[in-house]
This record gives sequence, C-alpha cells and structure tokens, in this order.
Amino acid sequence: MNTVEVKITSWLGDVFFGGESKNLTLSINEGDTVIDLLDKLVTEHNCARDALFNAEGRLHGYVRIIINGRFMELLDGLKTKLHNCDKVMLLPSYAGG
Repeated sequence: MNTVEVKITSWLGDVFFGGESKNLTLSINEGDTVIDLLDKLVTEHNCARDALFNAEGRLHGYVRIIINGRFMELLDGLKTKLHNCDKVMLLPSYAGG
C-alpha cells in the first residue's frame, strides 16, 4: 500500500479539523491522482467539500495544491499522479492588502 503525507494549512485546517493545521498520512492506490486524493479527503471530512469545491464540482480558485514543492498547475493539474511518500500541501491563496 502506498501512502502520501497531506498537510492542510491556514483556515482550511479549521474547516477540516475545527482547529489548527495538521498533517495526515493517507493510503493511496497505484495510479491515484490529486482528484482521487481530494475525493478521499471530502469523503472522510464532508464538512470540507464546500471549502474545496464550488457548486459545479470544480476546485475553488483560491485552493492551492503543492506536490513535493511544485504547484500542481505546473504538473498535470488535478490529473497529476501521486506516488508513494509524496508530500501534498493544501493551502488557500491570499490576496488583498
């Protein structure tokens, strides 16, 4: 069985855990992608669905996902395949002044 470490930061940690940021270790199957991981997360933490996805089921633009130090947009986006021991970070982007 493969595993990935998922760090959920900032106010997303509040949504998922009712408190501060946390690291999770999740099992993944060979060939799983980022969207598979997100589906698993919202299945286990249903309260986070609206924080991650809009009404059409698309990932909110403010949710940034970093895989092994690289933004997923620079990889294959939500179709990026995950591998054993990958490190995934979910964080909201910030704007304003």
